[in-house]
Amino acid sequence: MFQPTDEQVAILEAFRTGGDMVVEAGAGTGKTRSIQMLAESDPNVQVQFCAFNKSVIVDATERMPANTTCNTVHSLAFRSAGTPFARRLNSARMPGRELARRLGVTGLKIGEKWLSDAYLASLATRGAVRFCQTADPEPAEHHIPYVDGIDEPENGKRGWRHNRQLRAYLVPFMAKVWEDATNPGGELPYRHDFYVKLAQLRGMHIAADVVMVDEAQDISPVFAAIVEQQRAHAQIVAIGDGNQAIYGFTGALDYLQQLDAQHRLALSQSFRFGPAIADLANELLAELPTELRLRGLASIPSRIAAVDAPDACLYRTNAGAVGELIRLMEAGVSAHLVGGANDVVSFARAAADLIDGRRTSHQELACFESWFEVQDYVKSDAMGDEIKLLVGLIDRFGPAMIINALERMPGEKVAKVVLSTGHKSKGRQWPQVRLGGDFPDDLALMADEEIRLMYVAVTRAQLVLDPRLVGCLSAESMAASRLSRGVAAPLPVAA
Repeated sequence: MFQPTDEQVAILEAFRTGGDMVVEAGAGTGKTRSIQMLAESDPNVQVQFCAFNKSVIVDATERMPANTTCNTVHSLAFRSAGTPFARRLNSARMPGRELARRLGVTGLKIGEKWLSDAYLASLATRGAVRFCQTADPEPAEHHIPYVDGIDEPENGKRGWRHNRQLRAYLVPFMAKVWEDATNPGGELPYRHDFYVKLAQLRGMHIAADVVMVDEAQDISPVFAAIVEQQRAHAQIVAIGDGNQAIYGFTGALDYLQQLDAQHRLALSQSFRFGPAIADLANELLAELPTELRLRGLASIPSRIAAVDAPDACLYRTNAGAVGELIRLMEAGVSAHLVGGANDVVSFARAAADLIDGRRTSHQELACFESWFEVQDYVKSDAMGDEIKLLVGLIDRFGPAMIINALERMPGEKVAKVVLSTGHKSKGRQWPQVRLGGDFPDDLALMADEEIRLMYVAVTRAQLVLDPRLVGCLSAESMAASRLSRGVAAPLPVAA
């Protein structure tokens, strides 16, 4: 029989007041069981559980009581505003030049760079998609993605002169994309983001007494706006771990901080791992503006130790994970890369085009006329850091080997070891985990989002964590970090 912890009892008591709630659920602290407990507490209350991940919804549907409906955000938005656009979701892909023709986009010379009509049309479309992920009322210049390679750095920072010119040119075409997206009879490619934005702009209504939002530390502004629209008639329960907010670079926000809630509570007792891993996680949490500290379960004999045959290896970057995939394949070890493979394959194919003297329409490389120009860019331009690791991967192994490795890799269920980035590992767990060597070296110099990513990676392990290759988790880095905080010894785990 389920016996709630004192923290879960406090959460239940707060829930029964009907006030909006934020629940900070640390790694492995029984978040799903706590959500189920709240839903079961009153069978007469209609609960809507929301998440972005379809697998989370499938799992929740099997666990939740009859008074709870479980849906992805997209399915709720489709029901509200997407039905008239159902036919358009199945439309065929449209070549870039045809998209440019329908929008009226022509090629443009910006500075010394010639940008094709197809590439510019794709930028206008990406701008419309970015707009749809915000809470903004209409498309604007700042929704157009920044284009690398057309501006020289200014005082060591990103240059903007040519990008401003480009944005001013593209705004009318972005507006055309959005106008088409609001027309059920439109002709351009249609995306799920469009009906979600339309639902938000129309004031989407969720018919429920309680709206529960999972992983609320990493939601898009448009979804946050939809949740805010429900506060007039529903109790809001936002659940997540702000210390696992690692998608800020995509524009995601931490709704746990944004929600003006009457109750703020926490789950700190982890059921995933024991004290040794909790202690290391708490060292990272001490670097962040949070009061949360984890308690490991004493009955789980977790260790920080070397692992020769890990169940999973976690990396900071796709480049690090792909490099390990190729190494393992050459050693005869079957390995599977979780997510990200398609992005790396498309980058490798674009690199192959440039190496062979052909232009590419790939969004990261379209502004370059040769692979040498890309190599020079990542060496000389501070902004090149964003693709530097992938460029290094191409130079080390070559596009053909990378594509071959990713297309030949076995499925996860039959692979001997799972490889993943820290981002893709979120929500997962493995008995034995080894961390890759592409994380930063100095904990004291890391930005908060990097520390949060490290915290996510560390807390994926259940029994054994091997951090030997990670500089920021070395004894020296930890000691320097403690010294900077005025802490002389490892932090004790909260009682």
